[in-house]
Amino acid sequence: MKPLYCLIVLFSLALPSFAQEADWKAQEPPEAAAKVSKAVVKGDTAVVEDRGLIKTTKKFEKGCTLEFTWKFTKGRDEGAYQDVLSVVFRTDGKQREKHSHEIEDGLAVRFAAHAKTISVERFVRGQQSSEFITRVPATMDRGKEYKIKIHETKGFLVVHFGDSDRPVLEVKTPTPVGGHVAIYNRERGPAQQISILSGLKIK
Repeated sequence: MKPLYCLIVLFSLALPSFAQEADWKAQEPPEAAAKVSKAVVKGDTAVVEDRGLIKTTKKFEKGCTLEFTWKFTKGRDEGAYQDVLSVVFRTDGKQREKHSHEIEDGLAVRFAAHAKTISVERFVRGQQSSEFITRVPATMDRGKEYKIKIHETKGFLVVHFGDSDRPVLEVKTPTPVGGHVAIYNRERGPAQQISILSGLKIK
């Protein structure tokens, strides 16, 4: 085999497949939020800004396991207007047109730095407010990285946060309609909000 041909073959084998590259896609924000909301996906890293949202390109009807590292780099260090990261399962991934541009449907795990909690809520299309399910205390500081792993199956959620091998939250849940997974952060207020998600893996 000629050296040049060998190099071409090895290079082609090293390239990721389209399926690997296209696990996530940045979504267009609602028209009312288009001036500030942004989302960028590159490989296994995503950046969401001021309610920016990414969504899986395929559905996970039977459930999935999602892993990534989260760090929020903008927002205040304490009090209100720290970032809030929402990971939503079984959703269509569509955001509301009206403020505050929350997602319309799905089962959400919310990492709220200002409230120092990880909560689980259900969004139902047509309802103004989410349905609270449960919450646990957790500390989240700006500029610090946190490992997140969430296992979701029909009717059950297990959430790992930080370096502990033990889950911080296990809960039985309703099963909304929808099969995509979406991730977004909080809307802009007096402070800009940017979250970085790295090492995204979903299966």
